[in-house]
Amino acid sequence: MIREKRRSHQFYFLLNVVLFQLPLHLIQYLLHKQIEHAKKCIKLYEEWDKKWLPGRHAQKIQERKNRLNNLKKSI
Repeated sequence: MIREKRRSHQFYFLLNVVLFQLPLHLIQYLLHKQIEHAKKCIKLYEEWDKKWLPGRHAQKIQERKNRLNNLKKSI
């Protein structure tokens, strides 16, 4: 469900870029916001795991790190 929502979000983002030709500075701003959000999520998952149950969100953390790397590559 989350993956489908993410895919849908990325599709509409791409659609807006292609159809409406968003200015480059706006695209960079949006990518920056997504990168910061991904970093914040990783940090929160890691802190929760460290405090309560180590390894509980290991898969989610890895997925978020992969997404973060992909976002960084797209800059």
